[in-house]
Amino acid sequence: MDVVREALKGLYTHTVGRRIVHFSRVGSTMDVAAQEGRAGAPEGTVVVADEQTRGRGRLERTWVSLADNLHLSVLLRPEPEMAPLIMVVAGVLLVRAIRDVTGLRARLKWPNDVILRGRKVAGILAEGVTAQSGESYTVLGIGVNVNSDPSDMPELASIATSLSRETGAPLEKGALLRRILQELDYLYRGLQQGQVPLDEWRGYLDTLGRRVRVQWRGEVRHGLAEDVDERGSLVLRSDDGSRVTLPAGEVNYLR
Repeated sequence: MDVVREALKGLYTHTVGRRIVHFSRVGSTMDVAAQEGRAGAPEGTVVVADEQTRGRGRLERTWVSLADNLHLSVLLRPEPEMAPLIMVVAGVLLVRAIRDVTGLRARLKWPNDVILRGRKVAGILAEGVTAQSGESYTVLGIGVNVNSDPSDMPELASIATSLSRETGAPLEKGALLRRILQELDYLYRGLQQGQVPLDEWRGYLDTLGRRVRVQWRGEVRHGLAEDVDERGSLVLRSDDGSRVTLPAGEVNYLR
């Protein structure tokens, strides 16, 4: 069954998913959602693609976009001070949605990876866009490995997994999409009212308490990931004893 038609069954959201644009094949849902924003599309517009030919993650890295997986981007217009917290909301909603649909207990690798048994199962990307009118908005991108088998791809076999691989059975993408949109709608409305699920997000972070290597803006730091602050930035106790706060970065775990 069409993934969108299945997702619309019982969706009942306030903002997110009231309009869904579906492509069988597209370059990037992020690019299409940004175009939708520039054209004045309503907040909560969702762009879904069965396949992407130019899917991307953070730092312009390629995101492998297979037809067995789920790829979507959502147009949001948060207040400027709330925009950095979209990543917090996205992490929480994905852990919740995966748990509700599969029973699996996912964890988060700061700042944007969703992991199962140490392997990446989903990724998050948030990009700020400014239209010619001066209006700013955020495009939230989500990619989930649903029914693919990363073990078939040598470059991914040791670092990625999928929901079907972990559960041992194929999953209905429409049901997962519906739950993702419901959770995003609920958490985003809460964010607009000043309710930030920071404690829940912190509890899901596999990164905290671990020694890490963080690369950010050309600098590399080693230290203990102590905490995250109220804006979702990583608080790192560097090996030299200094305490630094990093809003983003590339994290690798150290043994």
